[in-house]
Amino acid sequence: MNKVKCPKCGTISKAGSRFCPNCGETLENAEVLKTPTIKNKKAAAATAAAILCLAALIVIIPNLNPKGKYQSLIEQGKTKEAEMLYQEKISSNEKLSKELKEEEVQKIQKIYEDYKKVAISYDDAVDELEKYTEPEITRKKANDIKKSLQQLKESREAYAEAKKNEDNEDLEKALLCYRKVIEEDENYAEAEKRAEEINGMLMEKYIAEAADYAADQKYSDALSSIRNAISKCGEDDQLDDLIDQYEKMKEEQYIKVEVTDKSVTPRDSDKWIFSDYVNFVFEITNNSGKDIKGIEGALTVKDLFGKEILTMGCDFTGHTIKKGEKYINSDLSFECNEFIDSHMQLFNTDYDDLQFHYEPTSIVFADGTTIVPE
Repeated sequence: MNKVKCPKCGTISKAGSRFCPNCGETLENAEVLKTPTIKNKKAAAATAAAILCLAALIVIIPNLNPKGKYQSLIEQGKTKEAEMLYQEKISSNEKLSKELKEEEVQKIQKIYEDYKKVAISYDDAVDELEKYTEPEITRKKANDIKKSLQQLKESREAYAEAKKNEDNEDLEKALLCYRKVIEEDENYAEAEKRAEEINGMLMEKYIAEAADYAADQKYSDALSSIRNAISKCGEDDQLDDLIDQYEKMKEEQYIKVEVTDKSVTPRDSDKWIFSDYVNFVFEITNNSGKDIKGIEGALTVKDLFGKEILTMGCDFTGHTIKKGEKYINSDLSFECNEFIDSHMQLFNTDYDDLQFHYEPTSIVFADGTTIVPE
């Protein structure tokens, strides 16, 4: 039966009523509410029954399929039940076990891909992975993906920190952060480009800084600048050459000592020579700007391959070396002990197969001042 709705208060009345029984409003133009009718009660009942059967079938199917039931349990977070089901119903079936593992691994990989595409947050990705970390068949993959997620997260954070440091003109920190960006990161190409550019800028800065120190004869500071460049920017042939250059300049800042020849005097009791001797010829250049009265230091001798043979004390006295003078000294000899291998190696090795390095430890000038080279 149709009914009408009062336009004023909304009270429902029988169709044909002239006035609203609640407020007295006229119902001549009131909205008519039609009551739906069922044309075929049997058909409706059959439809409802079919829907109920389908729903029941959907619930039953996973219970009849071990793989489906396992996946359903995992999705619900019931990992212990899923693991028991796997051991009882799936593990003995090689084909079914393989199919299940492949499908589950794909789901785990998709979590990573979604995070990589920024489709889900890091926390959501980790939460999703949790249900796969306990079951035996997915434990390793899930833990591996966890590590990959963490690495990608840290990489993105490093990139953001690098940009911040670069904006603040802290290039050293920016470079360190850019180098932490991994290939899986969508920022990798840009990070590599910026790292290369900043690396070049820092190298130029350190090289210029070292040159300024060297111009003031502060060779230790110059070496520190170049070594700092190597530690921040990495090994480079140019930097290695500068290390060699400044080390040589530092060594020769006050004096330059070179061994220009080596000879031997064999023992000869008939001539009252009871030991073997190695004789050296030194060329000493005074670069200090003042007359030098004495030099104390040590001479290190190495073989052709740079392996040390021995180090001996070596002092120069008895002659004042004028500033700028190049003085030749051939008065020093080394007495060899025939029972010491290093002594006899020095005695028997030709000059051309030896390397010499002299390091001064104290220089006494003619004006009475003394310096200890760094």
